[in-house]
Amino acid sequence: MAAADGPSAEGLRAAGTLIRVNHPRIDELLERADSRYGLVIMAAKRARQINNYHHQLGEGTFEDVAPPLVESRSKNYLTMALEEIAEGKITYAYDAK
Repeated sequence: MAAADGPSAEGLRAAGTLIRVNHPRIDELLERADSRYGLVIMAAKRARQINNYHHQLGEGTFEDVAPPLVESRSKNYLTMALEEIAEGKITYAYDAK
């Protein structure tokens, strides 16, 4: 497959609908973290927090879990977490031991 035949920056067309790929972009996300590993850890922890928040809504219990910090069209918690990181809403710091 030639490079011109691959997905464009605009997205893919599936069944007549434009699908955005890689949003937010990985290079934008890596600007917010010191490494890919740090980015993965930050996104995974935040996605678990968002998941816990939504489960607590159904149960009527509320602990110290922040709701999603961005409005997202996605229902995927990891995508929401990545969007929060891309917008600079989530930061992290290493614990000094």
